Amino acid sequence: MISSVLNRLRGIACLLCWNQSQEFTTLELVAVKGGRSPLGDSSVLEVLLQQLRRQGFRRVTLALSHLGDLIEDACGDGSRFGLELSYSREPSPLSTAGPLKLIENLGNPFIVINGHLLTNLDFRRVLEFHTERGGDATVAVRAEQAELDFGVVEVGESGELLDYVEKPHHEYMVGIGVNVFGPEVLDCIEVGESVTMPEVIMRLRRAGKKVFVYRAKCLWQDIGRPEHYESAVALFRGNEAEFPPP
Repeated sequence: MISSVLNRLRGIACLLCWNQSQEFTTLELVAVKGGRSPLGDSSVLEVLLQQLRRQGFRRVTLALSHLGDLIEDACGDGSRFGLELSYSREPSPLSTAGPLKLIENLGNPFIVINGHLLTNLDFRRVLEFHTERGGDATVAVRAEQAELDFGVVEVGESGELLDYVEKPHHEYMVGIGVNVFGPEVLDCIEVGESVTMPEVIMRLRRAGKKVFVYRAKCLWQDIGRPEHYESAVALFRGNEAEFPPP
């Protein structure tokens, strides 16, 4: 089933390497070329490209803005990954969803992945789930635990104490930066509009479109900020078998 889905879709993916996160991705690519990457011989972006190739994808578009020339120089035409890479450039920062409006031939459906993720997620499973449900969009999520460092007090309208919980734990389903769309999503984005992915997904919902949620069980670390990189390094080093070299 997975191989037939990819064959029909021609293995198309879009990686968003955007704004502040792109600057970090670019600096990491430079560190790899200088032999200074703690992830071995690859940057996070290169690990993602290698994963896509192993999973059967063939065509990948990188959405670029700030410092995009350095990423294109490092990744080239994609032949060293066994991929056909193309590039889309923002004339100005368009946030996490605006760049989609600029990309041609995205396919139906297509998968969109943040370019600063370290994960062992099988992206084919997300596509398969989306195709089986027949929706207009699929959002991949993961359960995350959050603990407050304080006791939480619930107060009634008249000022009386209703509840007092010591350092409560909460579980949330968080978006992991992996989404699948049909072409309808492009109707929700204006040319040149700076708009976030959550806002575009909610526009689809308000328009009556079907949006499904794929619950992923996978290793995952977002590296949208430099301080997250140490966590990604620890995740990589503790699970190197999940990130085999090319």
